Amino acid sequence: MAKLTQELIDLITEQVGRFNTDVLTGWETGLQGKQRIGSRLYERHAPAHLEGQRYADWLAGKVAAQRYKDSIRRETHFAGHGPNGAMLVVRKGWVARGKVITQMEKAGACGDVLVFYMENGKIKRTERCGI
Repeated sequence: MAKLTQELIDLITEQVGRFNTDVLTGWETGLQGKQRIGSRLYERHAPAHLEGQRYADWLAGKVAAQRYKDSIRRETHFAGHGPNGAMLVVRKGWVARGKVITQMEKAGACGDVLVFYMENGKIKRTERCGI
């Protein structure tokens, strides 16, 4: 279970329209995606004890989390100093640093390279790598 913060509560309330324990567990299930059993993927199902409105809340949380997960735009920005000044490399998704740092090194980058992991235009994590 993810750490419950006010930011997460606000996000779930914005996406689903309400917040309760069943919506939260549905949200967490929706973010996990499908379940792999052997070589096949299966949808995750609600706990058997949920019925009526509780099941509807769980399902609303799961569907909203899947929509949110699909709408997230993730990018990785690499900023360093090259032979002609500043060098910026942008990749879609959260990519591993090694290959891109090596490519920047071959292109003439030197010194520290700042790596910004972005989600919907906001910095989520920053790393510093040396060349």
